Amino acid sequence: SHELKTPLNGVMGVFHFLRKEDLGEKNNQLLDTGSHAAKSLLLYVSDILDYFQLQSGALSLRLKSFDVGEAIKRTIELVQLRYQDKKVEIHCQYNKIVNI
Repeated sequence: SHELKTPLNGVMGVFHFLRKEDLGEKNNQLLDTGSHAAKSLLLYVSDILDYFQLQSGALSLRLKSFDVGEAIKRTIELVQLRYQDKKVEIHCQYNKIVNI
């Protein structure tokens, strides 16, 4: 697992140090998007590794709440970044659900 996680942590470290520089608004937005993409990829890798641990019986599941709106927003930012040269705009509308 460290073969995958160590390089991703290195990328996230570079983003952290770049965030301290005055790069301008557009570059800061790109930096934020790249940083969130790296964090998402690290989470996906961790999820895949957890899946294999679940399969072997070495891990148990737990529930964790998260902000769906924030997850949608970050996903749209990643997709928009990929298609911005094609002048594609992506919009999403959702209803917030409150669990009681």
